[in-house]
Amino acid sequence: MTPADPQPSDPIDETDLAILDGVRTLYSAVDPVPADLLTCIGFALSLENMDADSFRPDRAEDLVATRGADDGSRTITFHNDHLTVLVSVARQPDSTFTIDGWLTPPGTHSVQVRTTDGPTRTVADEQGRFVFTDIPAGVVQFVVRPVGAGGPIVTPAVVL
Repeated sequence: MTPADPQPSDPIDETDLAILDGVRTLYSAVDPVPADLLTCIGFALSLENMDADSFRPDRAEDLVATRGADDGSRTITFHNDHLTVLVSVARQPDSTFTIDGWLTPPGTHSVQVRTTDGPTRTVADEQGRFVFTDIPAGVVQFVVRPVGAGGPIVTPAVVL
């Protein structure tokens, strides 16, 4: 008498556990979970005001840092129906970043950059320009509170 073929309703046995352990080992070797994944998830979920509107990036590939000889410098544009924000990101010799930004339409809008170290705030000048210095590498997000308008507008997370 030969044993019946395994059925989906059969309980998990030692063979199943060995196969699952092999799959876990394989993926741990070829595609490990990023060390900062939990930090990134917590960062994204910790937004203070969940009633915020959102910006859309012009190019989604600008949101993630690239590997290799990239110096970390790039320009990213976000927009929604009411406002556009352009940020120019430049890596400094001490591995922090300087972020120059411009808002259109211009105005003295409140701007915040959120990092895993906490938020930094400034106010754009009358031409819509703002600057952040000494921003650490990692995940950042921009929050703009337009003058005389509704609630805050938030960008997707960006990796510096």
